[in-house]
Amino acid sequence: MEILMFVAFYKHTVRLLPNTIDGLRWGLDNFDGVEFDIRLTSDSKLVIHHNAVTDAGDSIRNTTQKELKERGIPTIEEFFKDEKIRSLIKEGRELFIELKPDCDGKNLIVENLGARFRTEFDSVFTGLPKDGINFLSFQTPLLDSFADTYKCFPILPAVNECKTYKSDFMMLLSYLPKVIGKSLKKHIVESKKKGYAGVFFARQYIFGATKIFHPNYSELVKLSKDLNMAIGTNLGNFILESDYPDLYRFSDQGEVYPRHCKSGEGKIIAHRGTGTKGVEVRV
Repeated sequence: MEILMFVAFYKHTVRLLPNTIDGLRWGLDNFDGVEFDIRLTSDSKLVIHHNAVTDAGDSIRNTTQKELKERGIPTIEEFFKDEKIRSLIKEGRELFIELKPDCDGKNLIVENLGARFRTEFDSVFTGLPKDGINFLSFQTPLLDSFADTYKCFPILPAVNECKTYKSDFMMLLSYLPKVIGKSLKKHIVESKKKGYAGVFFARQYIFGATKIFHPNYSELVKLSKDLNMAIGTNLGNFILESDYPDLYRFSDQGEVYPRHCKSGEGKIIAHRGTGTKGVEVRV
């Protein structure tokens, strides 16, 4: 009897990795929604992957979907066929799908890419409500092919995602001029005119020294509500989430869950499903 009780209550730890079907399913179940990244393969299929190159050194844009799938890279078709994921989407969980550009070395390739994204996405997204499907990108030309049907959000600052940096400090220096060069208020107003549903921005816009160049939190909330726009940021720290309830809050912390917004608040979205580094869960 004691042995049976021990077996019944025994639990083990499983590590879930970001941008995987298991990780995204977990994030969708434990948060208000998930964010994940998609890229086009050499045969114009969609895979779920953040970087332009795999850990094994394969360039996504120069490799077929079949080859990438064999190497463990999930496809968006697999994601939408997962019954648990489909059920959660139907229940109202939201997806924030980030469109990633093609990268040829340090060069961004965005020409005609948005239309290719849309064609392939429409071929795999079937039988699900569109209300909770949102698209994000640092490159607004990629969003324009989706803006007639879906809620689209530019991400600020618009950085070159194909460049690599020796440190986070060097990356910060590279996009600092964009953060201080234009007020977040102007970005939001312009996005409204272009028909976008809102704007998501890096935390540097409301934290640290650069916040003096932009409206404060209360002013941003008022502006967004006046324009009927959604705003959000990658706070990255769940402790801060309660202090900024009107934002859509992209969380990188998966250790504390489940976390859902209260009525009337902006959604809490699991970054890449599990956070950047993944999460360990007891099962």
